[in-house]
Amino acid sequence: MLSGQVLHNGQPVPAGQVILMPDTAKGNQGPGAVGTIENGRWHTDPNKGPVSGPHIAMLNGYASTEATVPGGDPPMLFTEFKTEVDVTADASDVDFDVNVKGK
Repeated sequence: MLSGQVLHNGQPVPAGQVILMPDTAKGNQGPGAVGTIENGRWHTDPNKGPVSGPHIAMLNGYASTEATVPGGDPPMLFTEFKTEVDVTADASDVDFDVNVKGK
C-alpha cells in the first residue's frame, strides 16, 4: 500500500484521486494503482499496489466532498495534474504538493 500527503498550494486537499500509471516510455510495465484523497491524505488499496519503477502520477483534487448541485461532482481545485514519481519495492509514503491556480 502506498500513502502520503496531498497539498494544493500548501493546503491539504479535502478529496480526490491519485492515479499511478507505469511510465512505459521509461520501460516500466505492469499494473498501476488508484488512490483516494481524503482530508489531505491519500492511500491505495493494500492488495492492489502499483509495480515498482517510474510512474506518471495524475491527480484530481476537489475543494470539498460535497457536490454543489444534486447528482453533480464537488467543486474542483485542480484536474489532471501530472508529475513523475519513482515507486520502489519498499516505498510506503509518497507526498504530492500541487502548485497550480484553479482548474
